[in-house]
Order: sequence, then structure tokens, then C-alpha cells
Amino acid sequence: YEFQMQYGSIGWSVGATLGYAQAVPEKRVIACIGDGSFQVTAQDVSTMIRNGQRTIIFLINNGGYTIEVEIHDGP
Repeated sequence: YEFQMQYGSIGWSVGATLGYAQAVPEKRVIACIGDGSFQVTAQDVSTMIRNGQRTIIFLINNGGYTIEVEIHDGP
């Protein structure tokens, strides 16, 4: 289980999912990714497909860059 919220890096999750799946091909990697983050690195999905990864991605459409709202507006 990995969760990156320390710095709220937009786009981290798709690349991280690709790396985890490449590192442990015998396991299935499951990712929950927001729509804003996915937009930044969606091209990594083509690499997942070309490498035959069995990754499952749950794409959450929350209508924006939620981490940016949290950083600027506060909780």
C-alpha cells in the first residue's frame, strides 16, 4: 500500500503505478487516481499496455485538482 500526500505531487500516481507494476509483475497493482492527476500522465497507460501489465486503475472524477484546492484554500 502506497499513498503520496506529503507534498501532493500532481501526476505522481500514474507513474508510480507503472513502476510498481514493472517491479512486481507477478502481482496485480490497483490504483485510485484523480482526474486531474491522470490528465498529466495518462500517456503512461500506453506503456502499461505495451508491457502487458495487469494494472487496475480506478479513475475518480472529482472535477479538478483537489490537492491544489487543499494547498491554497486549506482544509
